[in-house]
Amino acid sequence: MPKQQFKLVYTKELIPKVHFFTFQTEAETNFVPGQFFSLEVAPKVNRSYSTVQCGKIAPNFFDEGLPNLEVGEYASFMISTKPGGDASKFFEEIQLGTSLQAVGPAGQFKLHLNDQAKVFIATGTGLAPFIGIIDQELSINPESKITVFFGCWKISDNFAPEFLAKFADKSKYPNFNLFVVPEDLEGGSESEFVKMGRVTTVIPAVYSDYVKTDFYICGHPLMVADMAIVLENLGAVEKQNLFMEKFGVVKKTV
Repeated sequence: MPKQQFKLVYTKELIPKVHFFTFQTEAETNFVPGQFFSLEVAPKVNRSYSTVQCGKIAPNFFDEGLPNLEVGEYASFMISTKPGGDASKFFEEIQLGTSLQAVGPAGQFKLHLNDQAKVFIATGTGLAPFIGIIDQELSINPESKITVFFGCWKISDNFAPEFLAKFADKSKYPNFNLFVVPEDLEGGSESEFVKMGRVTTVIPAVYSDYVKTDFYICGHPLMVADMAIVLENLGAVEKQNLFMEKFGVVKKTV
């Protein structure tokens, strides 16, 4: 896989211990939405991270103020430093202007072009690959039926709307819906699109059109495995319509 230098040009803390980083690449990357890059966090130590967005158009999730590029691209990531290891320390301390070696893009987790409805199930930074995939799908068919379930520990940990805001415009994307699934409402109440619990229990309660739906799952390996079992046990989800990524480990059931 190709190697090149990435230079950090923007950073923002989304919630405590979860960060958004944008790097400028040396050259074009041939990135496909859903793929990941391996970033060097120490000499000969690489960690793989799914990519939020990659291209010459500047990311505009937070009015970053970056210009569009003629040379190179922007590559953006959501990175959790909760694990506390060497990579966590590196990204807690990284400064604007820092350069690092990156390898990629890589991975087979991507959009499957068809007429199926699509459900995206993510917890935490597992949302990252879905942003580009959803953008790709709705660019092709703005009326595509897209449902996102975003699981988080506390309702205040919900950063999904910041990345999916443009899809909330019903005049452009009439069939896009986002469900937020916190385990702790922190004194708040449920609503039509906020359901307390875990994605493994909420999805069977609120979603029923399984037969003609592709399911994409990304997040902690235990969540991904449990969610796959739940969907398979429903008896209506075809294995060829179930796509999973366990934080860098890609698997398609066949």
